[in-house]
Amino acid sequence: MEKTCPRCGKTFTCLHEDIENCWCMSTEIHPDVIAYISGEYTGCLCKECLEELNRRARLKLPLDKKK
Repeated sequence: MEKTCPRCGKTFTCLHEDIENCWCMSTEIHPDVIAYISGEYTGCLCKECLEELNRRARLKLPLDKKK
């Protein structure tokens, strides 16, 4: 299913109906990022946004800054 990332507006493929085969299942997500996404967004984020948020979390930078 094509979705629009609520963080950056990019269109991406999401397989939430077949979650075990979705790209996000092979992506390690920092616990701080999980908490942030749960509080800020209602849907899935694109791979690039997840990677950026993971990078910011590892560097202990604020997660609320857009790319």
